[in-house]
Amino acid sequence: MLKKSCLIFGLMLMMTSSYAQEGWYWQNPLPQGHDLHAVWFADADTGWAVGYGGTVLFTADGGENWDVRNVGTDRYLFDICFRGDRTSWAVGGTRQGGVVLKTTDGGQSWSEQNPGTVSSLYSVFFIDQYNGWAVGYNGTIVHTADGGENWNPQTSATAYELESVYFVDDTTGWAVGNYGYIIKTIDGGEIWNTQASGTTDWYYSVYFTDVNDGWVVGGGGIILHTSDGGTNWHVQTSTAYTLLEDVHFIDENTGWIAGHYGAILETSDGGDNWETRYVEPNQDLYSIYFLDSNNGCAVGEGGTIVHTTDGGSTWDEQSSGSVQFLDDVYFTNDTTGWTVGWSGTILHTKDAGATWDAQTSGTFYELFSVFFTDDSTGWAVGKKGTIVHTDDGGGNWNAQPSGTSKILWSVHFENDTLGWAVGEVGTIIHTRDGGENWSEQTSGTDQWLFGVFFTDDTTGWAVGDFAILHTTDGGEIWVEQPSAGAEYLYDVYFVDDNTGWIAGENQWGGIILHTPDGGQSWASQISGNIEGLSKIYFTDDNDANVGWVVGQLGTILYTEDGGVNWYAQESGTANHLDGVFFTDASTGWAVGINGTILHITTGGITPVEEDISQSISTPTDFHLAQNYPNPFNPSTTIEFSLPHACHVTLTVYNIRGQKVATLVSERLLAGRHRAIWQASVCASGVYLCRLQADDFVETKKMLFLK
Repeated sequence: MLKKSCLIFGLMLMMTSSYAQEGWYWQNPLPQGHDLHAVWFADADTGWAVGYGGTVLFTADGGENWDVRNVGTDRYLFDICFRGDRTSWAVGGTRQGGVVLKTTDGGQSWSEQNPGTVSSLYSVFFIDQYNGWAVGYNGTIVHTADGGENWNPQTSATAYELESVYFVDDTTGWAVGNYGYIIKTIDGGEIWNTQASGTTDWYYSVYFTDVNDGWVVGGGGIILHTSDGGTNWHVQTSTAYTLLEDVHFIDENTGWIAGHYGAILETSDGGDNWETRYVEPNQDLYSIYFLDSNNGCAVGEGGTIVHTTDGGSTWDEQSSGSVQFLDDVYFTNDTTGWTVGWSGTILHTKDAGATWDAQTSGTFYELFSVFFTDDSTGWAVGKKGTIVHTDDGGGNWNAQPSGTSKILWSVHFENDTLGWAVGEVGTIIHTRDGGENWSEQTSGTDQWLFGVFFTDDTTGWAVGDFAILHTTDGGEIWVEQPSAGAEYLYDVYFVDDNTGWIAGENQWGGIILHTPDGGQSWASQISGNIEGLSKIYFTDDNDANVGWVVGQLGTILYTEDGGVNWYAQESGTANHLDGVFFTDASTGWAVGINGTILHITTGGITPVEEDISQSISTPTDFHLAQNYPNPFNPSTTIEFSLPHACHVTLTVYNIRGQKVATLVSERLLAGRHRAIWQASVCASGVYLCRLQADDFVETKKMLFLK
């Protein structure tokens, strides 16, 4: 299932509610920002949702308030099934194997059961409090007859991923999966037989109202219906051509489907006619559940929760906050700050992030960097050479002519008039009048530049792919500095003319470089065995040795000795983090994908790992990293890690599940590998990159914009 295979299989350190305010905690979106994959309600008030990183949410008031529950696992939860209002099972998995959790007290406490498989489990269904089935990766089916005390494998006769399972009684059930695969059992799973679906689409959900009437939904908007228990399947038509993730019926006529881009389909005649509506905030929806003909809930990407009390005619958003990807954050004092991101998003706070209000940027292009010189004066830069400027704290943002159509990745101002921005193919532009006029400087490189920093009006650095540039005359001349073998450098920060750091990544993982002499020499403080690092920040003056760096999979590292030792902090998320800012040694913010905004008021007192400086090793797990840049045009880099030698297939699909390109299909050695996809002949849109190595499969969503 895309909602499962798109997940980033990495370590997620779960933050309990009792500990949240002592470390990093969510400010946006609320109640949290992890993808939610399943939802279930016992009555109009009482419901649960599960998802990313062991997330379990509970509501006792119909979703007006959702509480985050600590269930003692950081593994991803893909499905939940209740029998009665007290007993439930949740299933999922990570690279460490499948997981089954059970509660008998309505979700107050959860215990882990042995699933009897190392495969991730994507769907679970119980017919009563004893008999249940779970399906998952590599055709896995496991069954229990004692409420999960013992799970035993059943034979599915396929190696395809099974995405959904449903039973109408203790003997008759169906499971569906990839490549048009539908199987049925009439003896409780002792024997599973294939049914002809008539298509090769990927199926993500199956639902039956009795032994005859059932529906299957999947990629490309496919909807199948049977009225004879699956002997014959027929396509039903709708106006939705996006991927459909979940289907739910309350009787043989009345049903709903949830899909990508906020699509919700409704039928009152068994699917002869489907009405499609798109629900704000137009995020991908992964699960839908109706208690009766009026009360329903759908959950999905970035923690999205929407709820209806009129059968789906109208939907109210119960989660709150922006879910746009955020790339940078800047504060001018302890309370006043801005964050910028995709689709021209600019959010502003005047209360330290307790509330974030949208400001109108005047552009729909992605904004990648923001900088303010005081509470009123600021700039943001982004795609297509976009520069927007405000002189009233963001009340009004006005475009400035940059003189370039290149992507601008970073902006830095030394005062209200003097500033620089850097971007793709070695672009450096400079202004002496607050951005009224921008002129190009000669960088001497055609490498992409991602970060720029100045310590005064003459001394600065720019970093990027295989490049560290330095100037002592305001950018009239840029000179390359030795990069200590670094590859991809994304951010640079100096506390004075001599002492600075750079964050990035190479083929072994994240890197931090340090210089004590203005860049004449750079040495690695940390390399490998961590995720890629995107932004770095140090507090100045009396706390110049205190710093943070953020990156992929919710990585946050902290130092209090100038980087001699770096410690991992518990971020409470596995979402990629792309921006970080601190106003002092205690108070900071980190931002990232799906609208993630995290806040801390205790600085660095929550290390959760030992010193990780200077660690270089072979990867311990399979991993497919997010492509970069993303969005991209015309090419993008895809990195993946292998803990041992094996045959690897790296494939690109379009959103309909059709193969577009095979980038790798060969046996590779253990280590970190890289492939480049050239997409110039393809149409703009969302594409899926799928890594398969041994029994590991992971998929990432990529955005190609011409």
